[in-house]
Order: sequence, then C-alpha cells, then structure tokens
Amino acid sequence: GGFGVQPPPGSAVSTAHAGRPEISMSQAFGDSRTGFVVFGQGWGPGSTVTVRLAGVAGPPQHVVADSAGNFSYAINQDHGFFPGELPRRAYRVVVTALGGASAAATFTVDHG
Repeated sequence: GGFGVQPPPGSAVSTAHAGRPEISMSQAFGDSRTGFVVFGQGWGPGSTVTVRLAGVAGPPQHVVADSAGNFSYAINQDHGFFPGELPRRAYRVVVTALGGASAAATFTVDHG
C-alpha cells in the first residue's frame, strides 16, 4: 500500500485533477506520412496547453483540454511545425500548462 497524501474530500484539487498531467504518443516510430498524435490526460479541465517540439523552430501550438482535462493533437497535421512532411529524426514533444505543469514524450520518424 502507498502512503500518498490525499486531498480533503470535496476539494477542488480532487475533482479538477484526477492525477498528474501526462501525455502519450499514438506510436513511437513511423515514416514521414505517419500521423503522430499526442494524447493528454490529467490536465486542468478547459485549460490551454502548449505543445512544442524540442529543438524545432516552429511556433508552439495551443490546444484546449476538454471538461475532463483530456486533449489530443496531431503533430504537424496543420503544418504548424514544418511546411511539409516531418523530417527524419527523433523528436521530443513537450507539453506545458500555464500553471507550470509539464510532460514530455518522444517519437521517431525513421524512414521515407
């Protein structure tokens, strides 16, 4: 059993944040035509998060979490980071919220 500190019953913390904000990728590897989707959960309901690719000059993308604190964002679907297909390399996706929460995940574009 764990000895985690529990917020008091009925507090805003327990209802607004079901857990630590986290992200995951739809897949870890693919080619330049693969749709890499970031899935977020545990973010503030209705909050705006910023999605960046570390080391990429493209502007950060802003995504609004739903009423449960979840979001999804397809990397470069609207060519926000690159004008064409994703170049071959390893990427680190960093998501941050206004309050300072952040999470990261990686994926690799490894061929054609």
